[in-house]
Amino acid sequence: MQYVIVVGGGAVGYTVAKMLENEGYAVTIIEKDRNRAEFLLQDTHCHVIIGDATNPWVLESAEIKKASYLIAVTGDDKTNVIASILAKHYGVENIITRIVDPAFHEICKKLGIPNIVNPAETIAIQIDALIRGIKFVDFVKISREDVDVEEVFIRKDNFAGKPLSYVKEVSKDIVYPLMVLRGDKVLVPSDDLKLTEGDKLLILRKRRKLFF
Repeated sequence: MQYVIVVGGGAVGYTVAKMLENEGYAVTIIEKDRNRAEFLLQDTHCHVIIGDATNPWVLESAEIKKASYLIAVTGDDKTNVIASILAKHYGVENIITRIVDPAFHEICKKLGIPNIVNPAETIAIQIDALIRGIKFVDFVKISREDVDVEEVFIRKDNFAGKPLSYVKEVSKDIVYPLMVLRGDKVLVPSDDLKLTEGDKLLILRKRRKLFF
């Protein structure tokens, strides 16, 4: 059983933790607010630690070295970045960081933390998808087929320089590529579109495999 640490037990952290719990992952939530932590204890089967994830002792009490993933989704960018840096120091291979301020994006990239989730950007992507004709009813239908929307960050060590058709061939659980974000441009995906380092590929994917 894979072990995941979720930093932040707010609305996002709670939802992520419940999803992972339902998928059979062992989950620990680190939450600073005692009242919120008590709610999490009552409403989930997750292990809950009351503390600040920027404190190494708190991460060690959560057995950080055993974690397959650390997901930092508090409402504070600094907390998420510091927790992610510490997780990288402890050898966690898969780190996902929620960032709102674009200034922190470059910091994370330079520190080797590539998996960044930006709520505002995600909403913008969904709006763009709707404008391009991907109707809400389609998303409802897709959700019933156990498919999630995911972002894949294109790096030298995964798909940079490869056509989109290659990604679809090697990732059998991809259902449909929605779009490619390249800088300020939104590219409509085609099989012969060559991916470059720094691209973000938005896909529909079966839930049985949560992350790249």
